[in-house]
Amino acid sequence: MRPDKKARHYAQALFNVARQTDSILTVRDSLIMVAFLLKKDAVFKVFFQTTKIAPVDKVSILCQVLQDRCHIIAAEFFALLAERKEWKLFIPTLRAYQTIQRSELDLATVTAYVASRLDAGLIEAIEQTLVARLKKTVDFTVVVDQSLLGGLKLRIGNLFVDGSLQHRLERLRQNMLQS
Repeated sequence: MRPDKKARHYAQALFNVARQTDSILTVRDSLIMVAFLLKKDAVFKVFFQTTKIAPVDKVSILCQVLQDRCHIIAAEFFALLAERKEWKLFIPTLRAYQTIQRSELDLATVTAYVASRLDAGLIEAIEQTLVARLKKTVDFTVVVDQSLLGGLKLRIGNLFVDGSLQHRLERLRQNMLQS
């Protein structure tokens, strides 16, 4: 079976189990966290790929180290891939899982890039506005981007909306040059 097809099969199976246990978002967040660790931490990657530690022990270690931040379904999947030596399928499976999730839940993924940390009330207000405008459930994430002067940039799926101060100043400059 081709790797991309196998990743989609794994993703569908993960999604089905997560839906049955009412943990779709928790499993997704756990998969994202493990993917981040695989990309950023060489020791974690070696831990994932080593054959010297039994898969069942890897699940135990993963659960102990990450405690309640890693759902057992994600930890078991981690061990399954380690046991089958299919390490390279983790990231493609995560992407396929997210695609299935967006499709099944009619979910819009929105990332807001801001210059500084926002208070919880403002984040909630932005999220509620997005839900009302998009008429979808919103998976909302806020990322602090130090390069922004102020304002807000939104990524809604593949659409970018730039309401940053830097973008507004650039438009003003272009308008003044055209006049």
